[in-house]
Amino acid sequence: MTKLLLRVAAAAVLLVLLTLVGREVPAALAKVSTFRATDHEFHGLRFLTDETVLRTAGIGPEANLWDDPSAWEQRLQAHPLVRTASVGRRFPNTLTITVEERTPVGLVPRPTLEPVDREGRALPLDPSRFPLDYPILRPGSVDGVEREEEFSAVQLRELAAAAETIRQESDFWSGVSEVRPGPHGGFEVQWGADGALVLFRMAKPVELRRIREGMAALKDARERTEDRWPRSVDLRFANLVILGWEDTA
Repeated sequence: MTKLLLRVAAAAVLLVLLTLVGREVPAALAKVSTFRATDHEFHGLRFLTDETVLRTAGIGPEANLWDDPSAWEQRLQAHPLVRTASVGRRFPNTLTITVEERTPVGLVPRPTLEPVDREGRALPLDPSRFPLDYPILRPGSVDGVEREEEFSAVQLRELAAAAETIRQESDFWSGVSEVRPGPHGGFEVQWGADGALVLFRMAKPVELRRIREGMAALKDARERTEDRWPRSVDLRFANLVILGWEDTA
């Protein structure tokens, strides 16, 4: 306990020196073993492990709290699963590492299912390690026939952005199995619950308010038709929710 208090006191004195002397001090302090980073605190990790973060950042056993963290942050941000990263210090011996990971919003068939984030960026996630329960993002169809070619980067980004917006409406998102471009613009979203499959047609950009209105109309329709499900919910026209009861194929 006494040693710890002495180390904390030494840290306080050196911090005062730093403010008095200027920027020449950190380079010298980085060589002082008292400030060696023996502990690490991680925030924001879901897919990455602590060990992967340390290895990617290049934070080794000789790392010091007074080392310049910018190089560590740059290496982390170069990782395909990292959106942003920051490394801070908590005296006397702890580095705090905060990572914002890229989150999957859908799976693209290429031909195996590949997770992508809201920008359409492919994510190196192993489906055998992580349960990737996300909707499939498809190029869409022409006259009811699925297109074989893959969509462009711009189309994929639009589709991924739409999926990211839809994801914010969690009750609806849990039933979404597929998102694709609509034949006349906008998006088509395949949604299912209790054995039913309903096609939602949405305009660009996707609005959470319209999704809620569509779900409310769907619930009302079920209550008035003895749990019979509509085949489609059309949200493309302002202030209108159009339910379709015939096959949408």
